[in-house]
Amino acid sequence: FESAAARLDALLAGAPRDVDLLRWRAAARIQLGRPTDAARDLRAALEVQPGRRELERALAMALVRAGDPEGADWAGELLRVDPDDTALQPYLDAASGAAPMPPLPPPPGLMGGMPAL
Repeated sequence: FESAAARLDALLAGAPRDVDLLRWRAAARIQLGRPTDAARDLRAALEVQPGRRELERALAMALVRAGDPEGADWAGELLRVDPDDTALQPYLDAASGAAPMPPLPPPPGLMGGMPAL
């Protein structure tokens, strides 16, 4: 994931507001144990595309992983809108201390969303 993050750094130098590149770098940073950096990327992506739910969900998850209390706020609000979001509920539980941190999600490349780098 280090090489993917480095390649994405280079790509983002030429396209700093590319939402997909920001999302993919955030995913790489999560895998590398850098959720605060991932949250920064996701906030930047949301500045370009505010209200994009998948980015909001990823931000909530990154913030919870970073131990930032704002993560619970994001997760709670997103679950209020969509109480059937089974992927997000464990993060709210982890933020409250009621459950352990969920396992890392699969990176986007394994789900067909990220091109080969």
